[in-house]
Amino acid sequence: MNIVVTGGAGFIGTNSLYYLKNKYPAAKIYSFDIGQPVFPVNDVEYIHGDIRSYTHLKEVLKGAELVFHFAAELGTHETFLNPEVTNDVNINGTLNLLTLAREYNYKLLVASKPNIWLNPYSVSKHAMELYCLMFYKEYGVRVSILEFFSVYGPYQYIYKYQKAVPYFIYRALINEYIPIYGNGEQQADFVYVQDVVKAADLIMEKEIFGSRGWDKS
Repeated sequence: MNIVVTGGAGFIGTNSLYYLKNKYPAAKIYSFDIGQPVFPVNDVEYIHGDIRSYTHLKEVLKGAELVFHFAAELGTHETFLNPEVTNDVNINGTLNLLTLAREYNYKLLVASKPNIWLNPYSVSKHAMELYCLMFYKEYGVRVSILEFFSVYGPYQYIYKYQKAVPYFIYRALINEYIPIYGNGEQQADFVYVQDVVKAADLIMEKEIFGSRGWDKS
């Protein structure tokens, strides 16, 4: 079995590679990412590439059976500074994967997030989901979307994006104050990364798209 994880050098991608390698030890597993892995997983082939490159993806995904799409231009307020890049990576990159799924007939899982606050990131993710629905309805592409709120867990970075859980832990470890905005009574939903990668694998395993058609979990 050939498995490809886009964004495999990232936080969720790294955890997904560890999980998949443990569950499918005989599988050929590939990471496709524009970045270099900070925590490389043994027996995984790391391919340096950009999901915006249709030509490179076409070469890498030929023969793939499962494709977990975790690559994205991340951020919320940060994406107001580069909406064009956010659109290009999140929409056009996903469109490349959908186009190739139509040709190669692999199962595709796309990671997304509930759209609560309108910003370039959430807008691009919503457009991406609509493309997934279109490709299922028009071409029968086997695609499923997994939406989840803020994720935390091992191998999460504290630089570039200040994610609440690792940032709070880091500030506490260096004995620095933890910034609280507003009145401190805000609530947020968080999900453990191992629950995310397990859910993604179960969706693929159950072939929800094959039995029920379009699925958004």
